[in-house]
Amino acid sequence: MSNSFAAIKELLCCKFTDGSQHSDAWLEEDQNESRLKKIRLTGLEKGMLLLHTDIKQKNIRSNSVVNMSRLFSSEDIGHNRICDYVLLKYNKSKIQIYYIELKSNKPHGYVNQFKSTRCFMAYVFALMKDLREISSEIIEQKFIVIHTTKNRLSINKKPTKRQKENTTPDQPKKIPIKESDTVRCTQFF
Repeated sequence: MSNSFAAIKELLCCKFTDGSQHSDAWLEEDQNESRLKKIRLTGLEKGMLLLHTDIKQKNIRSNSVVNMSRLFSSEDIGHNRICDYVLLKYNKSKIQIYYIELKSNKPHGYVNQFKSTRCFMAYVFALMKDLREISSEIIEQKFIVIHTTKNRLSINKKPTKRQKENTTPDQPKKIPIKESDTVRCTQFF
């Protein structure tokens, strides 16, 4: 796991939150027109790595602001967009990937972001295998949209036994919240 995390950190140009060092992270949306500005994600633990994929970083060499990869654009071109966050959960060499997008009110426009991010993560794991000789088996991928709601949130009774949810880029799990709410990682699993 530590070799995998080290390789991912080396391959990507983005901010990270490592669950072995932090149990919480702020998920922020930097677009001015966005109503959902930030929420707190809790429950990070050892074996989890949160990639802040949509946050632009300052390139030390060129002193310019850049995306995580040159494959992604600031323009609104569907296949060149990336979702806001990716949560990796390792258990030995098996990995679960959670693609997270923050949206306001009526969420839309996330399908291509999820698809391109899924392709990009497959590329990252191929690089790890070929260049670093680190293999990871992806056992689960889930797509999550965390969005604001104008409606009052109700407490839904849920069955005590968890149902396995299959999500796709077109049919993600949607978690309605209020601005500055807290979301637990366990809501994804």
